[in-house]
Amino acid sequence: MAWWSRTQGLAEQPKKSVPKGIWTKCERCSQTLYEVDLDANLKVCTSCQHHFRMPTEGRIEMIVDPGTWQEHDRELESADPLGFRVDGKNRSLDYANLFSPTVGFFRGKQSNGSWRTADSAFHPNEWGYEFTEGDPWNYATAAPQDPQGMANLYGGQAALSSKIDSVFAASPDYLVGSYGGTIHEMLEAYDTGMGQYAHSNEPIHNMIYEYNYAGTPWKTQTHVRDVLEKLYNSGAGTGNGYLGDEDNGEMSAWYVFSALGFYPARMGSTDYTIGAPLYPKSTTNLENGKSFTITAPGVSDTNRYIQSATLNGVAYTKNYITHADLLAGGTLNFVMGPNPSTWGSGAGDIPGSITTGSTTPKPLADRAIGGTITVSAENTPNEGKGNLVDDTSLTKWLAFTNTATLTYQFAGTTSVAVKQYTLTSADDVPAAEGPEPSGSAVIPACCSAVRAGKPPYAVSRSCEASPSR
Repeated sequence: MAWWSRTQGLAEQPKKSVPKGIWTKCERCSQTLYEVDLDANLKVCTSCQHHFRMPTEGRIEMIVDPGTWQEHDRELESADPLGFRVDGKNRSLDYANLFSPTVGFFRGKQSNGSWRTADSAFHPNEWGYEFTEGDPWNYATAAPQDPQGMANLYGGQAALSSKIDSVFAASPDYLVGSYGGTIHEMLEAYDTGMGQYAHSNEPIHNMIYEYNYAGTPWKTQTHVRDVLEKLYNSGAGTGNGYLGDEDNGEMSAWYVFSALGFYPARMGSTDYTIGAPLYPKSTTNLENGKSFTITAPGVSDTNRYIQSATLNGVAYTKNYITHADLLAGGTLNFVMGPNPSTWGSGAGDIPGSITTGSTTPKPLADRAIGGTITVSAENTPNEGKGNLVDDTSLTKWLAFTNTATLTYQFAGTTSVAVKQYTLTSADDVPAAEGPEPSGSAVIPACCSAVRAGKPPYAVSRSCEASPSR
């Protein structure tokens, strides 16, 4: 039995044993480093002399590489007793629930968990429905926060690379779908002339750079060059404008980053994915007084492929750079050539990801399904016990008593390991406080923050628990 509130995402996740104290891995050479001096955050790797910032209490989420998230679970939880960051990690993996292996695309589901359409009725070039201003082709790499996880869903890094190839090779024809008629985004995507790659609208802008995470960075280099040369010919002398939306400057930002030679393709990380520079030399002057220069002698429409690179005179094979690299200043030099090379394609040259290895992402699963709820009181018919597990914070359970109890008996006889409880505010007073949980579940200390108050309200927070049967 266990005290319960509205639940989503309950499951067990294994933990790895990690050394005591705050630690991290060097972003360049992956050496593990310990014994951090918290009064001097900027550190230098003893192995490769790389400058980086070490984790500090309360700021771990800003510097932990999602590629080593599993190793940092203990640090995350100790610095985040209410579980917000652990919950954020789980939410970042929920995209896996929308991948349909039978059609090879992400697609929408009904509220009962079934796909919106039968496989036979699925059309990858049909716009609308669950896809905003696009179609399944446009959203083929819709989880840039977890490139390895996406690759594993497709069947591995090579399969991810092939999937992006197919986007460019597909017919640009479209079905208007739920829009009921042609909208300007459809016309602009068609006029792009790059298959189903619709650079004219922002949701697809990370896609080309996903080639780096698939171990084929030379494909990033050639496609980025094509987009820069063919789709940004606006300005004096041409009379042309952008082929598509300039939402909040993002279309221009893609150009600026890509022309420099890198792009922030993976949100929540500190790395920038390398494409290839458009110009032979560029210098970025930083607010800290330093500058970062990128050189690519002889780069041209023909010499578009990176053959080798050096960072501050040292051979550099990684297909990304870090924010710390930029802040440290220096020079990143590329040797360019007319043919693709294997530069940046090694297993150690690819940025990290939330998912590691070859397994598919495993988001937490809802355990509060099919069980039996017992409460000491309720306000039927609209504020009854069923509202506790209906997966919406728009309803509530109400008990007109100073002390109320609730138990949840899981269905079946198999023991259930619970990773996380989700507590939410009631529907009418979001800021109100609710009852303190109690019962036979082992409730961690963080739940004591849900202080006693007017029932039935509970502040929104997440925490771990291991309920008994």
